[in-house]
Amino acid sequence: MTQTKPQTQTNIPFRRPESRNLQRLTTRVDKSLPTGRDGQHVRKLANMARNAVGVVVLCLFAVTITCSGLAALPKVEIPKGFVAPEPQPLQINEKTDRTELLTGTVGLGLRLATSAFVLGCLAEAPRPERMLTFYDNDSSSGCRRVREMMNLLDLTYLTIPTFEGSSFPVLEDPNTGQQIAGDDAIIEHIVDAYGPPKESYDERALWPIKFRQFAIVTSWLASAIRGSPGAKRQSNARPDNGSMRPIELWAYECSPFVKPVKEKLSSLGIPHTVVSCSRGSSNRDRMVEKTGRTFQVPYIVDPNTGVDMYESAEIVEYLDKAYTVQ
Repeated sequence: MTQTKPQTQTNIPFRRPESRNLQRLTTRVDKSLPTGRDGQHVRKLANMARNAVGVVVLCLFAVTITCSGLAALPKVEIPKGFVAPEPQPLQINEKTDRTELLTGTVGLGLRLATSAFVLGCLAEAPRPERMLTFYDNDSSSGCRRVREMMNLLDLTYLTIPTFEGSSFPVLEDPNTGQQIAGDDAIIEHIVDAYGPPKESYDERALWPIKFRQFAIVTSWLASAIRGSPGAKRQSNARPDNGSMRPIELWAYECSPFVKPVKEKLSSLGIPHTVVSCSRGSSNRDRMVEKTGRTFQVPYIVDPNTGVDMYESAEIVEYLDKAYTVQ
């Protein structure tokens, strides 16, 4: 019994997808073109046009494949068996990770509880009419300086998580038409544009942020002891998380209860609107009016599922179930 030799696949030259009608049309055009030098020029132009059509077809094909891949993902839904927990202000429940709480508290100490209080008399400070957009990496020391200053100024802003290979920190201010890169420049801009009158606060309150060397070193340490979980995208994060409607996060930077939630939103690449709630913020009263409960952070409102909830560990668990590919 003779064995047949396996067929080897030969290298087939790449050919752009062209329809038969297009091939017939180009053949007719080629035959109708003049000969000689003029004909050569015209043929070159015709070939360029045909190649351009092929490129357009390829682009449309790629877009179709990408869209069909995203369409295959299930819609974001409330996880099975999910029940929003009862809020327990200033209490540690059985799901709380004690190590995370400890490292968050150490970070609070390293940063001298910066962002715990608003700066001066903000009742007289200008407020942005349109929301600021901040391109942020949660583990970046420069980004942390900006987030702390946002809290001090009691600003509500949209956060777009960014990762290695992208530019951060970057602030877009639609009120002034500016796009500002770099933590020093961003801090200077928001203090000048949205800060209280200088006579209403002590400049020394800004020392932990404005003394750059101290701020960078202590911010880096605060992230390093937690393993910098918000620095990179989580491997099983849904690829369409960046196009989700922003989740509302009521919080302030130095809270050790807020930190795990902020890191999870960042590592999943979910846009989120940060509603600053430092002590002295008018947003604290707004939260009480909105929820009818005692003030507590973190608190999230998810417009993609209709969920609103408290409790740090449960929020992290909810986000992990709703915004990952299982």
